[in-house]
Amino acid sequence: MSAVSEAGGEAPADRMAVHVVWEIGLLLLGGGVLFALTRSSSGPFAEGGWSAFSAALAPVLMLACAMSVSLRVGAVNLAVGPIALLSAWLFTDASGSGSAMALAFGLGAAAFTGIVLATLTARLRAPGWAASGAVGGAIGLWAETQGDPGAFSLSELPQTGVLAALAGAAGISLFLGLVGAFAGVRSRLAPIRDTPVGERHGRGGLVFLGLLISSSLAGAAGVVAAWTSVPDAGAAGLPDPILLTVLALGAALLGGTSLVGGAAACAARCSPRCWCWP
Repeated sequence: MSAVSEAGGEAPADRMAVHVVWEIGLLLLGGGVLFALTRSSSGPFAEGGWSAFSAALAPVLMLACAMSVSLRVGAVNLAVGPIALLSAWLFTDASGSGSAMALAFGLGAAAFTGIVLATLTARLRAPGWAASGAVGGAIGLWAETQGDPGAFSLSELPQTGVLAALAGAAGISLFLGLVGAFAGVRSRLAPIRDTPVGERHGRGGLVFLGLLISSSLAGAAGVVAAWTSVPDAGAAGLPDPILLTVLALGAALLGGTSLVGGAAACAARCSPRCWCWP
C-alpha cells in the first residue's frame, strides 16, 4: 500500500510484512479467546455454544463496521449503540405485523436517523462527536419515555439466517477494508482530516454517505440482536446502547482504524514510508 507524504506525493508500497504479522496476531488472539470461551463451563456462550457465539458476533461485527466507516470520514458516530437500540425497539414493537413490516420500521428508523446525523455533520458542519452524542442522547431519552415495546411475535431467527448475517457482516468488513486500501480513496478523505472543524473541506458528500452507511449498519445490528435473542414470555430483549458503542469503538480501534481519520493520519509522522494501517 502507499501513503500520502508531507509533500503530497505517494510513498511506495512497502513493509507489508507489518500488516501481515499484525493480522495474523489478531487472528491468533481472536482464535485463542474463542477457544477459551467454548471450553469454559461458565462463559457467555456456554449454554448455546457456537450458535450463541454466531448470534452475538454478527451484530458486534456490524457495529464495528459502522464505527469504522464513521471514523474514516472524520466524524465518529457515538450513536451506533443508541441507533441499534432504536431499531431493535421498533423491530420488536412492529413484529406483530410480520417480518417485512418489522424490518421496514427497524431499518427505516436507522436510515432516517442517519440522514439527520449526516445533515448535522456534513451540511451544518457540527463535530461528529457532538452531533452523534446529541442524537444518541435524544434516542436514550425517547427510549426511557416509551418503556418496553410490544410483545415479540416472530420466531427466532434460524441458524442459517444467523450465519448469513455473520457472513454478510464479514463480507462488508472485508469490502470496506479493500476500498479503504486504495490510495486514491485515502487521498480524497485526507482534506476531511486536515481541515479544522467547522470549515469547508469539499468532501461533505463523502461524510454524508459515510454517516448514512454507519447508521444503517448500526440499525441492522440492532435488528439482528433483537431477532437472535427471542424474549421469554414476550418480554423485550433490547441491547445495551452504551455497551454496544464501547464494543464497536474498541473493535474498530483494535482492527486498526485511527481515531483521527485512518491511514493518512500517520503520514506526518511516518512519511515518506508510512506503514500505519491500512
